[in-house]
Amino acid sequence: MPSTRPSEGEREHLLAYLRVCYWRVLGELDRRLEETGLTARQFLLLRILEEGNPVNARTVGQRLSVSPANVSGLVDRLERKHYLKRSRSLEDRRKVFLEITPEGRKAFRKARRDREVLLRVVFDGIPLRERRMMVKGLRKMATRRLPGPVAPTRPRERVTS
Repeated sequence: MPSTRPSEGEREHLLAYLRVCYWRVLGELDRRLEETGLTARQFLLLRILEEGNPVNARTVGQRLSVSPANVSGLVDRLERKHYLKRSRSLEDRRKVFLEITPEGRKAFRKARRDREVLLRVVFDGIPLRERRMMVKGLRKMATRRLPGPVAPTRPRERVTS
């Protein structure tokens, strides 16, 4: 009975094609976003704000998986472009909420349209059945637990003063 496991060569081809597709599509998405004056992270932050309710920087950081310092930088740059505004909570002045502005909404919608056009070009040439198979396979890859490095455990040294 033939093996259903991919050979080393097949695994290398899978990895190479994943890498090429990832960089080609992301590179083109970044280029198109640049034309709107947004980076990928700025686009994602505006997408969060576009959902409607004002959110705080901590929530944005969690949703984007970035540090508070990175969120602060993103917010500063988008605020300078007048794409978002900060507002303080009336109940607790320490809490700051972020809201998208009309200019930010306009920039986000243009970027989203450009992104959608590119994604159509990339994916619409692939039959539906094959796209579904790719999603199924990629979902399995994305959710599969990967083995971490096996590090030998060493007794911790005590520091005494």
